[in-house]
Amino acid sequence: IGGPELSLFPSPGVSLAEVSLGEAAAAGEPWLRCARVEVRPRLAPLLQGRLELDLIRLDGLHLDLTRAGPGRRPPRAGTSDSAPGAAQAPTPAGRAAPLLRGARVQVVQGAVIWGTAGLSELDLAAGPVAIEGPTPMRLTGRLDPGPRADGSRRDPLRVSAPASLSTRH
Repeated sequence: IGGPELSLFPSPGVSLAEVSLGEAAAAGEPWLRCARVEVRPRLAPLLQGRLELDLIRLDGLHLDLTRAGPGRRPPRAGTSDSAPGAAQAPTPAGRAAPLLRGARVQVVQGAVIWGTAGLSELDLAAGPVAIEGPTPMRLTGRLDPGPRADGSRRDPLRVSAPASLSTRH
């Protein structure tokens, strides 16, 4: 992780460069890389001593969902990356709700890989995040479905779609 950069204008925020988590495959590549992560809180709640996020922006996100060896996958919430499968106390959704409610989430020029398929040139705009209802989002990118059974390549597809994500407790 690169050193944090603090900004005050146009709004307060912090950004980190070259963020990575875990090792994805035998090559030792991280399962998550991001060229830059930016987080900006809402100013009014911050001045009242509360932290509520306005924006989470991920530039150059690369998320590798490919199995990381026999029986291994990128860690899920509540597990440790250093000890795959080892349970930790889960973070209650209620604790994160005030922090995320109403936030906007942006992914700029990202990629998600699974097996031999993937989604590249990913741009995602989501929000405002709704904890108890649907969160609207817009996704664009290039879907590479991977090779056919005979090994020949399929043509990638351009994807552009509105969507909605709902959470359950």
